[in-house]
Amino acid sequence: MGIYSAFSFSYSFIFLIAVAVIIKFHLSASNKIHASVLSSLAQGSVFEFFDKMPTGRILNKFQKDLAVVDDNLIFELESTLESFFAILGNIFICIFAMVYWILPILAIIIYAVRKLQLYYLISYREIVRLKRMVQGQVISRLIETVGGLQTIRVFNQEKFFMQKQAENINKSTLTKIIQIGMYNWFCQRVTFLCSLLMIILFSFSLLADFGPGIIGLIATYLVRLEKDVLALIHKLSNIESDMIGLERCLALLNIPKEEGYSN
Repeated sequence: MGIYSAFSFSYSFIFLIAVAVIIKFHLSASNKIHASVLSSLAQGSVFEFFDKMPTGRILNKFQKDLAVVDDNLIFELESTLESFFAILGNIFICIFAMVYWILPILAIIIYAVRKLQLYYLISYREIVRLKRMVQGQVISRLIETVGGLQTIRVFNQEKFFMQKQAENINKSTLTKIIQIGMYNWFCQRVTFLCSLLMIILFSFSLLADFGPGIIGLIATYLVRLEKDVLALIHKLSNIESDMIGLERCLALLNIPKEEGYSN
């Protein structure tokens, strides 16, 4: 009983230290990014930047992209590492239970999942970037419409602007639907590969005449392996999405500056 208590206390203590360190560095990085972006915008050129860049796009970067960096990115990295080590633990237990001949099979499945992930992330990254761009258009058109509301009413163009805004919202919804469809497409293929791995390993375990305890152990951890792989890929996709927000924020550091701030 004392050993289990020591393990539980050690885990809680290490987890508390890890969370404290993550929060400390996360707050420091977020403050630096926010201060740098705000300073860059304050020094930005009116004619070369603000007259060309829609206000809604700038606000979208501050509202959405900086919020992603502040709230999501560091915790997505932490949970990704947690899922990665969970997968390693499941693989080591399966190897321990079924000797080393399963390593080539695992290597082939991991290689196939990795190639599928790279193919998926290329498209996922672009659709997330497109979604952020369309959301910026929705906010920008709304701000411009409210600012010129009197002129719009004078010329009786309310329906035209409502139609244009509805089209932008439909585009934003369409990108979200495509994103969900791409994720489901990817999950189906990863599930198929994990199911194939389970069938192969179960077949070998039955042919090798393992005991019922070993077969039950393998079945338990193989089912968990499939869930952990899907969770890891989902978190990696979220990190890719969050990094796009970080890229969009850092792009504001390179905007043209007014003459007095050039140096």
